[in-house]
Amino acid sequence: MRTDDDLDPRVRRTQRDVVQAASELLLEEGWFALTHAAVASRAGYSKATLYNHWPDPADLGRAAFLHACATPHHEPTGDLRTDLIGELTAFSDALVNHHLARVIAALVEMSASDPASAEVLATFQPEGSAPMRQILVDNGYTGETGDVMLEILSGAVLYRSMLLQQAPTADHIELLVDTALANSER
Repeated sequence: MRTDDDLDPRVRRTQRDVVQAASELLLEEGWFALTHAAVASRAGYSKATLYNHWPDPADLGRAAFLHACATPHHEPTGDLRTDLIGELTAFSDALVNHHLARVIAALVEMSASDPASAEVLATFQPEGSAPMRQILVDNGYTGETGDVMLEILSGAVLYRSMLLQQAPTADHIELLVDTALANSER
């Protein structure tokens, strides 16, 4: 099986350019604007090139979603409180400044009626929460307790960012982490 490293550099560049353009189009105009023609025009490639790499529109959409969702994470230090605050801060930044909130909203909306979107959502959630889950596991929060901690912490940031449309402040994130840790059992 070929890996990305085995690809011709021109093919990698084309794929990178197209996925970047598709991701931008998705963020700016939404799921329904994500057509081969629109992405080809934005990326400066022919529709034939796009169909060659992504024959199914769902494949192109999946690539755009995954690219748009690829945001920086906190580098763990080994200190539970510091790492939770760092990861929640990175998550909040991604929601607000990298438009992740918009991507999540579109993905949730589309997954109700589109199997390809539902598949992306099923992949996105575990991949996106893996760093925080690992921080929790490394500190003894496993099983249902780890799941609940993850839901409390990430859910509170999602709620504030998406429903209240306010980025959590550093003080708010610290209070959230301190409250969750004070009221949890490992």
